[in-house]
Amino acid sequence: MTKMTPRENKWLEEYRRREAAKTVRMQRRALWFWGALFTTWAIFGLFAEPDKFTFTDSLLLIMILVNVFNSIKELIRNKRIAAEKNAAETSEDAPVAK
Repeated sequence: MTKMTPRENKWLEEYRRREAAKTVRMQRRALWFWGALFTTWAIFGLFAEPDKFTFTDSLLLIMILVNVFNSIKELIRNKRIAAEKNAAETSEDAPVAK
């Protein structure tokens, strides 16, 4: 890998910040989607017939919770990148030197 000039480093950091800001918007949409799915499931599935909580319902609930957790984690990480608080940790694979 070739060495990058300070100008290229600055451009790359700015590009990562812009992409992180876009990702934050997408993650917020994902959280709204999972929230709407959970609410729909809770109203029509759980509250309508609470005594018929099935294995499929528990799998759906686990899927929703895991995806919400991952969305929140990514949202926090990308907010930090966009705010330059933790720009060194842009990805787990390739850390960026400051």
